[in-house]
Amino acid sequence: MVLFLLFQYQIYFGKGGNMDNKKIQQQIYKQEQINIELERRNKHVFSKIESLKGKPDDLEAKARFELNLIKPDETLILFPNNL
Repeated sequence: MVLFLLFQYQIYFGKGGNMDNKKIQQQIYKQEQINIELERRNKHVFSKIESLKGKPDDLEAKARFELNLIKPDETLILFPNNL
């Protein structure tokens, strides 16, 4: 009987037992959620990169506006593309 209880204890609380398995499953779930969010962010960044490829005027306007790359005595005017 004691041997049986010892095995049961090992199954539930020992290394590689049910408790360890539950902890690992929780860690996997959390990491999967982090991965999903990172994939979403990466897709957004890649779409921004793709939108700037092949459009030197848009790239220049973005650099001038965001990085404040305006020459002295120059006024930057941005026109929408869909006129």
